[in-house]
Amino acid sequence: MMKNIKQIFRLFAIVIVAVACSSQNPKASNWTETNIADVAYQVVRIDSVPSSAIMKNADAVGNVVIAHITYTSGSSTLSGIVAWPANVKIENVVIGNHWTIGSDAECPSHSLPFDVALCVTSQSFVVCSDYLGFGASADKVHHYLCAIETARNSVDCFRAAMLFATDYKLPIATDFKTFNIGYSQGGAVALAVQRYVEANAQLDSLVHLKQTICGAGPYDPVACYKAYLQQDTLAYPVVIPMIIAGMKATYPTELARINEEAFFSDKFNSAHILDSVKSKRFTTDQINAMIINAIGAPTPHNLFSESAIDTTSAIAREIIKVLEFNNLTKDWQPQTPVRFFHSTDDVVVPIVNFENAMKSFSHNKNVAEPIVSNMGTHGEAAVKFYMMLIQKRLNEL
Repeated sequence: MMKNIKQIFRLFAIVIVAVACSSQNPKASNWTETNIADVAYQVVRIDSVPSSAIMKNADAVGNVVIAHITYTSGSSTLSGIVAWPANVKIENVVIGNHWTIGSDAECPSHSLPFDVALCVTSQSFVVCSDYLGFGASADKVHHYLCAIETARNSVDCFRAAMLFATDYKLPIATDFKTFNIGYSQGGAVALAVQRYVEANAQLDSLVHLKQTICGAGPYDPVACYKAYLQQDTLAYPVVIPMIIAGMKATYPTELARINEEAFFSDKFNSAHILDSVKSKRFTTDQINAMIINAIGAPTPHNLFSESAIDTTSAIAREIIKVLEFNNLTKDWQPQTPVRFFHSTDDVVVPIVNFENAMKSFSHNKNVAEPIVSNMGTHGEAAVKFYMMLIQKRLNEL
């Protein structure tokens, strides 16, 4: 969930350089995999970019090497990027989990994310998955806010990347430390990655997880849904059709009796917004504009159907049921360090997500002192989050 992210990054000296998962029965949903499928990768291309083109910093010398890869997980082909500083020993690995995007052109493979800057400032090997539904799998529905699916995407990309690093004899320290980061949707994915890794011993020993850093993530989708229903105006309405489409794709059996259109108003449906979301041709800002053009003010009553607004209705109960399976604030405790970052002014990802996580993890010594204060809007806080990562450097956090 990011708003005007391209404009935000221009403030901040970073230049944007030019598994298919089988649907789960939520009743049997389990973070522990009985069999971790093998991965394999292919290199699409390798580019070398001057560090100064990524970080406008007089001290940024040398090049960053960027490899575009596809990788397999089971029968699926996904894509992502790996990046590293040329001719430098690599001490850290970064799993970079991307924020909400609408168009395929915005995915890491097509529009390099900020995480690549960490190659320069923290001498890191950076791994970014496109997630199912983007890049090589753009013909699929993105499983938006589906925690296990997106966590598996990122972890499998990491596994493929480490195979690549071995084959290409990259100078990664044997005792490397992995930092798992993300903001907005990426913040939730980062927390899900930690949970997924810790639930599977063979992954835990491979990843070398040092710390997870979660910025403004929707960790509790049910709380998000209910908070949105209470807002006078939805700050970022595009996420609603993305959530419904993602849940329907992930849980077709559970939601088999309900059409996606049943969650939305007639004005919304007549504009074919769901088709626009699934096309991957439009940015989130463009889809937000489509929604406002179709329904007028983006209020809950203009966007949702009456049944969706009534949380006791049949369709509301069904969507709440599957959303709850993706609640990262319940039924586990982090085993490795995690730090949360959130602005109290955020209405795109309501602060209740952070509050529920902290309540759940209140006695957990692995949860570091959070960074939470009045840091402005969701987008304004994003700038502060990313600047913290780059200016402080990962080993200093």
